[in-house]
Amino acid sequence: MSVDFTLIHAAIDKLGTRLRREVDPEALARTLAERARALATRHAVVEQRQVFALVLAARRGPSLLGFPMDSVEEARRVTVVPLPHATSFVQGVFQVRGEVLTLLDCQPFFGVAEALPSDRVTMAVLVAHRGERFGVRVDEVIGPRLVFADERDEAMQERAHPFVQAVTRDLMTVIGVGELLERPEMVVEEKL
Repeated sequence: MSVDFTLIHAAIDKLGTRLRREVDPEALARTLAERARALATRHAVVEQRQVFALVLAARRGPSLLGFPMDSVEEARRVTVVPLPHATSFVQGVFQVRGEVLTLLDCQPFFGVAEALPSDRVTMAVLVAHRGERFGVRVDEVIGPRLVFADERDEAMQERAHPFVQAVTRDLMTVIGVGELLERPEMVVEEKL
């Protein structure tokens, strides 16, 4: 098989001529102006989405939880003191700046129960509702997230617990802090 290098050299010379050709500045300016006008006249369709809630997203086991930011005070590591005879929802108490708070766990509501780590140190999202402050146990804080109304999964919402404000299509459970506190399982009776 023989290669005709004259054809290859001719193609390279032709390409070099095209590349060396001077560009007419006026023609370039006209072309760029036409492109700019065409782009400026296109109307982008921007659909307004209704925000349902701004939440702090966190993971707890396999669950993705969202806490409304207007209820969140902070997220921090805490050392928990277990309470004897407490329900599985009440993991214990912990201290923050001299105040003793209760640590709740939502996992038992979802059919999953897990003991505290042996060192009793865990992550908690501190929330408040009508003067009541408490912590909710989480494994990892992901960060703030907007939840849009069109992200909610109505079928999942119908099957959810009363303290769940919304369930998104990616299965984030938005927790109603006030509704969580009103659950009968959360009421701890003092016995003297």
